[in-house]
Amino acid sequence: MYRALHEHVVRDDLGLVFLSGLGYVLGRGPDSVRMTHASFIPWECVPEEGVPDWFWEGAPSLAVEIVAPEDRAIELHEKVGQFLKAGVEQVWVLWPRWREVTVRAPDGMGRELGPDDELGGGELLPDFRVRVADLFDLPERRLREG
Repeated sequence: MYRALHEHVVRDDLGLVFLSGLGYVLGRGPDSVRMTHASFIPWECVPEEGVPDWFWEGAPSLAVEIVAPEDRAIELHEKVGQFLKAGVEQVWVLWPRWREVTVRAPDGMGRELGPDDELGGGELLPDFRVRVADLFDLPERRLREG
């Protein structure tokens, strides 16, 4: 998944892709910080002072979650909701066990995509298209499911 997203973003010079490790400050008072498995931020949202080391103030434009067997549904639902409420344009939830993707948008609409469906980036990632099953044939699948 990360490789497909990263290659597209770099090829079309759309912005930055992060693989874990960066916390997003989604709210203040009380502070709400979330991490995601992968994320995308377009160049126009990158501050002039550059990329922060640990915490990004605000939400990414795309958040990607990879569901592990030990993940709890209520926590995943809450996390997706927090990202959407904070301004994320799309959340992709990858289900390795079934090789499926759930795409969520702030308008409350969700789409379920099976292994033979195509995941597109819409206006956020123009011309990004990948067969869902191909997202799970990359090395990070083995790391996540191993």
